Amino acid sequence: MVKFSINEKLDNYSPNYLATICRIGELRPIANADKLKMTTVNGHDIIISSDYKEGDVVVYFPCETAISEKYLSANNLYEIGECGRNKNFEEVALLKEKAREANAKGDKDSAEQFNALAKKACGFFNKYGRVRILKLRGEYSDGFVAGVESLVNAFPELADFNWDDVMDTQFNSINGEVLCWKFIPPIRENNHVGKGQGQYRKLQKKLARFDRLIPEHFHYHFDTAMLTEHITEIHTDSIVNVSVKVHGTSIILANIPCNRKLSWWEKIKKFFGKTVNMTEYDLIYSSRKVIKNRYLNKDAHDFYGVDIWGCVARDFGPFIPKGMTVYGEVVGYLEGSDKMIQKQHDYGCLPGSWKFMPYRITTEIPDETTTEVKRREWNVEDVDMWTRNLVAEHPELESKVLNLNIVYHGPFKDMYSDIDPDKHFHENFLTRLKADKDWLLMEQDEPMCRNKVPREGYVFRIDDDKFPRAWKIKSMRHYEFEGKLHDKGEVDIEEAGGVEIE
Repeated sequence: MVKFSINEKLDNYSPNYLATICRIGELRPIANADKLKMTTVNGHDIIISSDYKEGDVVVYFPCETAISEKYLSANNLYEIGECGRNKNFEEVALLKEKAREANAKGDKDSAEQFNALAKKACGFFNKYGRVRILKLRGEYSDGFVAGVESLVNAFPELADFNWDDVMDTQFNSINGEVLCWKFIPPIRENNHVGKGQGQYRKLQKKLARFDRLIPEHFHYHFDTAMLTEHITEIHTDSIVNVSVKVHGTSIILANIPCNRKLSWWEKIKKFFGKTVNMTEYDLIYSSRKVIKNRYLNKDAHDFYGVDIWGCVARDFGPFIPKGMTVYGEVVGYLEGSDKMIQKQHDYGCLPGSWKFMPYRITTEIPDETTTEVKRREWNVEDVDMWTRNLVAEHPELESKVLNLNIVYHGPFKDMYSDIDPDKHFHENFLTRLKADKDWLLMEQDEPMCRNKVPREGYVFRIDDDKFPRAWKIKSMRHYEFEGKLHDKGEVDIEEAGGVEIE
């Protein structure tokens, strides 16, 4: 039995970088491009060949997804420079040899024809198999689409498969074989205080490893889903909060119960059955995926030169009450450095300075009737008010705070009140949102930054939601900006910050 599944243990796993089985939507013309059409697949605008028809079953891969060599090779999708990876490499090699022979005879026209045929027999993926955002004839293509026969080429057991059985299914593996994952450029070795990466790893292993964490009290931030794919989860009558998404690095500050490192005397008391307090409230701080002070490593350093998460914890940790966890974004520069947290995204910060933007807060609810740790999820308006009150009480923090930029708070259906909530509301809402250059500055420059960079996008949250979740939408210009950095092999601190050094 064929199984399409999600492997959550996969390195670089993210729910926003999954393949999807879906159908081609309505086809729209592109000016001066008879062989190309525009369509919407899985909520994303895609440029496809005019050979496709509305309703065709396809597999969709999001931008900045890496696709497995097995799939790309079986479909001859590697570019000419990587043609040795393709199934048809012998055919391409023969064409290239004929081109060389024609060149040697001075027949340039024949050589060009053979080279063109060789290139046509290949695809456009580099050795990393990364899906890039494309811009053709002034239109962005947000992902890669291919007919499901491409999956059959890589997985012959799918030859007689009924695709209706898995329509709209999201997955990253087939029969246990990994198909795709979030692309992260290879991390170049980064010397740390004159030591190579290998020496740094050895240094870390020598440090004290007393584990302070009590797992049930600490939670990473949930993955923010793509609005384009999940917009129907927001009811038209829901009260939504829409805020500007900023491009920095994630941080978590949690004042929670932690394990205490006992003194020798306390260990003796415990041995003889005496009562010893095993826990204490303390601040745990974390990047998106790695708890930075889980262990008592007083001499530890951050692999990237500056522990920006520790800097924020130092300045804001003392003001976080017991039981509270604050999730936020850090923007600007690494402290005391001219290196930016995210390239060109200064958000008004001067070199060497940063700003912290809290965007989510949870607090523990005491309950003596259960050992389960219960939490209250704050509404976004309350998070914004907490931040502003904190600055009012401690004005010394003002220069280090970036307040939430809330652009709308109210019924979802009233954000664009002229859209009929009973006629294709979600589809029409997305179309309007993506094109909103005047109010939301989609595809426009970010006015909060001195440097010229595109506004990243927006985050949608529902007030008093039944469970913690959020949805994001990013501009195509931002995807294009990130894509160019990835083309250069540059890894941002958010991607690198998820790598734990052991």
